[in-house]
Amino acid sequence: TRNVAQHFQLVSGDADDTVRIEGNSAKNCTLTTNGGRDNATIAGNVLDALFAELGGGDDGLTLANGVFRVSYRVDGQAGIDRILRPGNLSPITTMLGFEVFL
Repeated sequence: TRNVAQHFQLVSGDADDTVRIEGNSAKNCTLTTNGGRDNATIAGNVLDALFAELGGGDDGLTLANGVFRVSYRVDGQAGIDRILRPGNLSPITTMLGFEVFL
């Protein structure tokens, strides 16, 4: 998905989902995955703020090479969740519910 927008939101279903958000520019981006073993990649974006919540299940999040002008907040929620976050610029970072940091 590639967008230039004020705000964009992506909500996935209850099954095992794979989500890629790449090359976007926006004020805010919101990602919500529901149940299942979800894998999300958020890479190469320029955003004011990112809010991501991964639902129940063992989920994976790759947050790479992004510029977050204000902050990003990611929540792994229930399950054994892992996060990989190379090359990001952000003044404020909040990470909740992740058990494995790569």
